[in-house]
Amino acid sequence: TASLLGAMQILCKAKAELRHNVLFIFQPAEEFTKGAEYVLCARTLGASDGRIIFRHILPNAAGTIITSAVLVAWLVQGVELISVLHTCIFGYQAEGEGLGAILNGGGLVSMIEVSIILAISSLYSGIFSDTNMLGELQDLLGRACTKVGKFAVMIMMSIAMVAIFCNQTIAILMCNDLMKRPYSDCGSEKEELAMDMANSVVLISGLIPWSIACNVPLTFMGADPSSVPYALYLYIVPAVYWFTKKRWFKTR
Repeated sequence: TASLLGAMQILCKAKAELRHNVLFIFQPAEEFTKGAEYVLCARTLGASDGRIIFRHILPNAAGTIITSAVLVAWLVQGVELISVLHTCIFGYQAEGEGLGAILNGGGLVSMIEVSIILAISSLYSGIFSDTNMLGELQDLLGRACTKVGKFAVMIMMSIAMVAIFCNQTIAILMCNDLMKRPYSDCGSEKEELAMDMANSVVLISGLIPWSIACNVPLTFMGADPSSVPYALYLYIVPAVYWFTKKRWFKTR
């Protein structure tokens, strides 16, 4: 993985000198030399990148990880199989209130709420896209992008979406729907939009006190909103990216 990432970085820097497109795929189960078969067969049959990822790589990798974890807990750590399965479904609960309590939660049941949020968010996204309800706002954002820069507008929209919806997932989808056309009109590729969102709305969600991404960790640790300014990573990364973005993308 590290070697492929290094090769990707080198070739991306020399992108203008390449005569053909280069496709990088991180194969699953590379230790057993079988993971590439799924990818190569799918590519030969004309499968898209998204289909390869969601129908071949993720299912195969996830199955290996889950099976290995269950076997290690059962056979190596001596946990009863029924307890392992209960944890997989309902999550982990530590005994006592020590440091282990930090790991409490998880399980399939905990994903129900997330799945419902994703379904509602996707519904909003589909309605906005098919009805062009956001057309006028996108035109306004496009003009703002040409004046102050795309990432500056993305920062402002990130704060607004997180403040309004109080949810990181919905804020990400809304920023994507709102900013996709302005970025495209400015000649930017999807990679730039994705990087800008990763360094804005994804992190800013943890800085709005009433956002779930901020409120839940604060409540869990018994802290109050006055501790948010000490979350240096969440606002230093966007600031550094803002000033170094021109190294990766030619436009603002």
